[in-house]
Amino acid sequence: MDNKLQSRAFKNLSSMDLSALTKQFLKIKHNQDYHFFKNTIGLGEYASNTYAILLASKKALSASECSFVTEHPRTKTHGVLKWLEENGLVESIGSRPALFKAVPPKKALVNFIKNEKQKITEMEGKLKQIANAIENAK
Repeated sequence: MDNKLQSRAFKNLSSMDLSALTKQFLKIKHNQDYHFFKNTIGLGEYASNTYAILLASKKALSASECSFVTEHPRTKTHGVLKWLEENGLVESIGSRPALFKAVPPKKALVNFIKNEKQKITEMEGKLKQIANAIENAK
């Protein structure tokens, strides 16, 4: 790896940390229970890989670090991290650069279910409004 790239992208990680992180990431990524978890929640490839790398890491990571290990474009990784945070699967720490850490799977699942229930409640309200508007238009 280019030393300029490493120093720019990995302020928190040594090359030993990066090697261990990559091994742990691959272990999680190929775990059957993790596959069940990600499929149950409906995570796509980018989101599931980004969440897995954060689970594997003992330290909070930047979007650049996540992007490098997962081999996903950094611009996509930023959007994925925002979505994961909005859905309660990751937490951000600070800014410039923002660092992210995974919420443990049990808590992440509770957060995700809570967010989905809220979306359903909002959708029910909108559908009732539409149904009422249609009824009143008769």
